[in-house]
Amino acid sequence: MYSLSGSKSQRSWTSFHAQKDEHIFYVGRGDGRVAVVDTRQNPDGNTVVGKCYDISVKTVDIHPKMDHIITTSSRTGVVGIFDIRKFSGNKAASLSTFSHKKVCHSAFFSPLSGDYVLSSSADDTIQIHDVSKLEKPASVLSLKHNNFTGRWITPFRPIWHPQREDVFVSGSMRGFTGNRVIEAFSVDGSVLHTFQGDNLTTILPVTAFHPTLEFLVGGSSSGKAYLLEEPK
Repeated sequence: MYSLSGSKSQRSWTSFHAQKDEHIFYVGRGDGRVAVVDTRQNPDGNTVVGKCYDISVKTVDIHPKMDHIITTSSRTGVVGIFDIRKFSGNKAASLSTFSHKKVCHSAFFSPLSGDYVLSSSADDTIQIHDVSKLEKPASVLSLKHNNFTGRWITPFRPIWHPQREDVFVSGSMRGFTGNRVIEAFSVDGSVLHTFQGDNLTTILPVTAFHPTLEFLVGGSSSGKAYLLEEPK
């Protein structure tokens, strides 16, 4: 157990975190800040904090090849790329940004090169941007996708396949005869595969791949988890 330093108002609430290694976490907060937390240090010590937005950070992700580079999504709809080495005096100047029209629920670097960022939003799009030039992101894909899960269900957060940069998956509002699905997409926006089954009767907004095996897990807002594997 580790508690961030400061008063309750200073700490705000934790919205998301990314783990650099066994000790260091990049923690997104409800006040728009990202804190670099080293659990080996006293929480009352010098925690590095950068204010990325005026309101809450939705996700934080670490570049796979440059662990001082992060991307963050925000309630404002902005996706930002930051160098945490430049966090200074509680301030954070972005290397670059791009925006959705409504709140951005997630933004994740592609897992191998980090050259692309996959993001999703309440504007009913999933987007991919080329960020190989960190200061000049370029749009690659804007896919129309029903992201309206409702007030009580976690928003969709599409994720990359952990060993590929041409495939991503997302929960879906689509359903067949009462059942729900998870869809796998190509980076051109085409549907590669639809995961479905007789027992898959709930929306699965949260998904996670096994890092080395061909297994996919979908989680529901009611606390259920479904383990999916490629048919033999």
